[in-house]
Amino acid sequence: MRSHAGHPRIGGTRTARQLSGVTSYDWSVSLGAMPLGYAPVPLAVAGLLVLVSCAGTSLVPGVRRLTWPTPPQPRPADAAGVR
Repeated sequence: MRSHAGHPRIGGTRTARQLSGVTSYDWSVSLGAMPLGYAPVPLAVAGLLVLVSCAGTSLVPGVRRLTWPTPPQPRPADAAGVR
């Protein structure tokens, strides 16, 4: 049988039994892991990781001294070249 890795229409090439097995496994894992998203400890850890990554980024000198490049100034027209 051919490999269908990365193919967007795998559902059309699999049997109903194969798809039902994958779907039931997907639902079981999703429903089983859902309480982890509501627990205060994982949310606090995720918030702390965001805070640490933002603070770490601000410690980089190039980030703190970010400047915009100055636009080039127009040169005055050469008096000899103007007609």
